[in-house]
Amino acid sequence: MRTLLRCAVFFGLLTAACDRGRPQPLSSFAAPTSVPVTPAAPTVLSDRYTQITPGDVLNRRVTTDDPLCVGFPEFRCQYFRITADNNGLLEAGVMTIRGIGGQLQDVSVLESGGADIWGLVGGQVSIAMTPGKIYQITVWYAEPGVEFELRTSIRPTVSR
Repeated sequence: MRTLLRCAVFFGLLTAACDRGRPQPLSSFAAPTSVPVTPAAPTVLSDRYTQITPGDVLNRRVTTDDPLCVGFPEFRCQYFRITADNNGLLEAGVMTIRGIGGQLQDVSVLESGGADIWGLVGGQVSIAMTPGKIYQITVWYAEPGVEFELRTSIRPTVSR
């Protein structure tokens, strides 16, 4: 019996508390104020790049004329761009041919309007491609004198 009495008292208190929160007519609410929204920083494509096509194999040497890396001016980078004609998986791999002190190269792919996707150091990176989008492949942290090979390919995606 005590349990039933406790439940009745609890239900009464709960009902009384909920009664205070009855919906108010819309006219009683203040108009919302605008909240400033800070837009996300746009992705930055380098002004200096080499246009390439899928399947290209490039052997390059890093020089002091190469641009400083966007966002990391203490390093030099080389930039390459591919424009997607079809859906597919872009794969870009970099291999050091002749390094300085065993230095490896990093590689990333930046989708225009998207995020930077990083590969393993001295390795490969993959990203799904959308037709019409520009993809910037960046070879990072390159000391002048380093020689590297960049390989690119696109694997078609299979629709089911």
